[in-house]
Amino acid sequence: MSSMSKPFELPAFVHHYLKISPSLEPLAENDFERFVVYWMYCTRGGRLTDFSKELLTHAWGADENIVQDQFMPITRMMAVFYRLRPDLAAHFNLQTPEGRFGFINWYLSEGDRALFRRNVFSVKFADPLESGVNLLGFAASSFGLGEMLRLSRASLDQVGIKTTIIDTNHDRVGDLKYKVNLVCLPGMENYRLTFNFDLPVFERTYNIGYWPWELSRWPEELKFCFDCCQEVWALSEFNREALQKSTDKPVTRMPIAIEEPKLTTKKRADFGLKEDFFYFLNIFDFHSYIERKNPLGAIKAFQAAFPKTEAGNSKVGLVFKTLNLDPGQPECQAFLKLIGDDSRIKVINQEFSKPELATLMSLTDAYLSLHRAEGFGLPIAEAMLLEKPVICTAYSGNMDFTRPDNSYLVDFKLIPVAPGAYHFMAPESEWADASVTDAAAKMREVFENKEETRARAARGKLLILNEYSPQKVGQMMQERLKNIPLLS
Repeated sequence: MSSMSKPFELPAFVHHYLKISPSLEPLAENDFERFVVYWMYCTRGGRLTDFSKELLTHAWGADENIVQDQFMPITRMMAVFYRLRPDLAAHFNLQTPEGRFGFINWYLSEGDRALFRRNVFSVKFADPLESGVNLLGFAASSFGLGEMLRLSRASLDQVGIKTTIIDTNHDRVGDLKYKVNLVCLPGMENYRLTFNFDLPVFERTYNIGYWPWELSRWPEELKFCFDCCQEVWALSEFNREALQKSTDKPVTRMPIAIEEPKLTTKKRADFGLKEDFFYFLNIFDFHSYIERKNPLGAIKAFQAAFPKTEAGNSKVGLVFKTLNLDPGQPECQAFLKLIGDDSRIKVINQEFSKPELATLMSLTDAYLSLHRAEGFGLPIAEAMLLEKPVICTAYSGNMDFTRPDNSYLVDFKLIPVAPGAYHFMAPESEWADASVTDAAAKMREVFENKEETRARAARGKLLILNEYSPQKVGQMMQERLKNIPLLS
């Protein structure tokens, strides 16, 4: 983009960020304002990409819709802040020279503190800090990040390490009691958090970033995120290798624990499922990048494995447990169009409690994931613990625990990640394109060869029990924490 004369187009990753941070959406009315809000909350004027610098050059130019004085211009960025703060209009009338002069003076003296640091969290320190871990993140979230934090606490509890939870979704988040911060958030969220907290929160503690990441490379433009912590924990070896390439700081593989599920008394009928069907299950959230989860590949593989026109295929089904399916969105429309009139494919688009989701998984017969990339693959591991056969792409984080003897691994080829298909991706990023033909063959094998299927599923459950229990993961965390001087 060589000139800002063309209409401003919001980058796809900013749309995604604002979608998963709904509290930010009301702060802006158009794409340019949304970018300013995103930048204000997430990068704080720090190390920006060339694309961002060009936008900010535009942002610092004089706003054409405001009368300007010779003293100094009111920039587009300043005008956005003015519109975001109704109280400013009551104090400064930009139609008058006095109002413009007063607003400029206010902006230069108070604007940075009032606007750029407007969400500073209130935290108290224990004095002195004790040995233990402060867990920071979206503690109340029902999504993966919340589960990651809660499972980390369960693992640390198993080995007697003291913990406290700091829910960063609230302004008054609690007291820091311990010497180590474990930030269970993506790298950019970790970076944003350092600016939303007073700096002593991170200066007095040893800080570990526990970052989910799904691609094989960390973007060069985001290397500054490593400044937020002394080390990083990675969910898988795939994850660890990607992050370690971008930093000299320690990056340690630290999987999340898989807990024995609590099941409800619900039956198949409660989920709209038929008793005499063999069901494959796939779970995904449309906000987690549909291209990465690749449900279209799952549909194609199912329909190739079990054509409707062939006898014996009428009682095989595919269940999608989804969230945030919006029929008005193009990606959702493509998903529904491919399903078409195939009544064997059922979509359950609603939020379930953890026990309800585990119950649904327990009532289906196999788990299918033709993902393009996973940082860990939590639903796959949870299905294995329930002794379900899993059919999954032989790529990325799940390869720590899905093996030829306990899973049905689907062949793939690496393809470029399309622009906008993933946030903050490095140039020339690649991910897997699972073979629909091989996936269909594996699905037929699971459906037809019950004895081998049961044997592989049993081996999968045993591996998860032995290597991913809260006790086992807690021991891994304890061993790593022993090497931190603040805890020794």
